[in-house]
Amino acid sequence: MTTTITFQMKQLPILLFLALTLLYSSCRKSPDEQAAPLMQTIETHYTAKQYDQVLAGIDSLRKQFPLAIQTRKKALRLYQTTELILAQTDLAATDSALQQTEAAVRRLEQEVNRLRTVGMASPHILRLLTTTRICRDSLQTRFDIQCAKIKYIHKRQKEKL
Repeated sequence: MTTTITFQMKQLPILLFLALTLLYSSCRKSPDEQAAPLMQTIETHYTAKQYDQVLAGIDSLRKQFPLAIQTRKKALRLYQTTELILAQTDLAATDSALQQTEAAVRRLEQEVNRLRTVGMASPHILRLLTTTRICRDSLQTRFDIQCAKIKYIHKRQKEKL
């Protein structure tokens, strides 16, 4: 009988520890529930078209709640949509600037060709033509990158998460 009581007394701290651990883990919110308020804030920023805040919030969500899998999947879709909107906006601005620069290059080339025929092409106008061409090439590269980025985002959005 004494052996049984001693055995039960030794088991009591272990059982108490297990019971408290179970109680603690059952009362604790899941990672997705913990991440929900931050996700709500991110969605509010998205609705308000505050895209930089959306991207910053998603970055915080990834770092703070790495185990909130469902919330992170939802955030990934929002991230892709936000990046797509930003890329399309940047593409439109780049396209406009590229068209203007392309027109400026054509005008300068005509002017330089006209001045060359009369032997009056100055180093200044030649330098201006060269820098305008460099600007055009830079804008063209940016345009191509944004097109590729948009194409990639569309491809990723079609993939099943």
